[in-house]
Amino acid sequence: MKTTEQLREEERLLSAVEQAKGRYQTAKMRFERSIALCRDLAFALGGKGAVFQQAEAAYEEWRHAFQEYRLALCAFNDFVLRYKMPDGNARAASA
Repeated sequence: MKTTEQLREEERLLSAVEQAKGRYQTAKMRFERSIALCRDLAFALGGKGAVFQQAEAAYEEWRHAFQEYRLALCAFNDFVLRYKMPDGNARAASA
């Protein structure tokens, strides 16, 4: 039987996973749109710099969101499957 503290922690970790998943999905869509824009413009000379900057920014956002989502899932899995309380770094990342 889980304690009240364990249930609260599981709820908090699941919420962190859901939030990270939402940020990841949004970042992924932006990244995919940026790549499509690059293809559509065929790297035309006039807009090349701005297109590359937009694609690079979208990639960095996606990469950061993916890492955040991965860490949130790991913390949740460790807690649920191994009864391992997350460390302070996992709490800070999910806040």
